[in-house]
Amino acid sequence: MDWSYVAGLYDGEGSSAIFSRVKKHRFFSCGIAIQISGQKKHLDLVKNFLNSEGIKCGVTILNLQIQSFDSVKLFISKVVPYIILKKPQLEIMSEAVALRDNLKLFGKGAIVRNSDAFDKLRHRLHAHSRKGPRELKEWPKPIYEYMEKFDAVSGR
Repeated sequence: MDWSYVAGLYDGEGSSAIFSRVKKHRFFSCGIAIQISGQKKHLDLVKNFLNSEGIKCGVTILNLQIQSFDSVKLFISKVVPYIILKKPQLEIMSEAVALRDNLKLFGKGAIVRNSDAFDKLRHRLHAHSRKGPRELKEWPKPIYEYMEKFDAVSGR
């Protein structure tokens, strides 16, 4: 198994997503996912290859999922040279990873304050989808009391 094979799987059966994570109405974060559909036995082989290359991923009955920003970043860097159909989606995902990497330097509050930037990337990504809902659900807005508490604690 090699990267061109994995890229072909993603090109044919893969998808990308940018989503929000809100915990107990107090914490907001942006999540990212690469997903490849297929048979579990086959996906386990792909998972073993990805794990050997340093990419953390999990397999459900029908899907392989990569959800950590670092693993998504590494996955994108390895498959982009071989991608034919879904290169625009991976470019948007790369922008989301770069945005998060830049904001991470400023702490969680920066990610909360820039949730609109992630939402714009999410809408651009959705414009490339071939199936699924025609319109995206409303992005949950961060709780501004959380931001105020964060600023008070961090002295900003």
